[in-house]
Amino acid sequence: MIFLWAILGVFALLIQALVRLIPYTVQAIRDGLTPTQWLILIAWTGANLYMEGYRGFQKRFVPRVLARAHHLEKQPQPHHVILGPFFAMAYFHSSRRAKIAAAIVTVLVLLAIIAVRQLAQPWRGIVDAGVIAGLTW
Repeated sequence: MIFLWAILGVFALLIQALVRLIPYTVQAIRDGLTPTQWLILIAWTGANLYMEGYRGFQKRFVPRVLARAHHLEKQPQPHHVILGPFFAMAYFHSSRRAKIAAAIVTVLVLLAIIAVRQLAQPWRGIVDAGVIAGLTW
């Protein structure tokens, strides 16, 4: 049950991001894209599938989250269990390197969110399409 809490908490954070991003991509496509914009959307989405989805999530993030959730299940401590999803994402009770990596990724994601929010359509929808593809992987 602890394992599921940690995993489903991380999953919920990712789903929440998808739910927020999908409308911008749908709007960009509904409003119409030029052939150049379609090419950029396809290329950006493909790049994100590989970089974010395959290399980032499948090869690094997901195995680490699963291993940490498994560890939490085997050796539960109350405050670790309560914050299970954040434990699984290595925000605490992890190596210095893992904590720094988690913090850097968080800051970079926040900066990217701030920057992308400034983009006008269809560019915001195009960028969000790539992120959606990577997260969905």
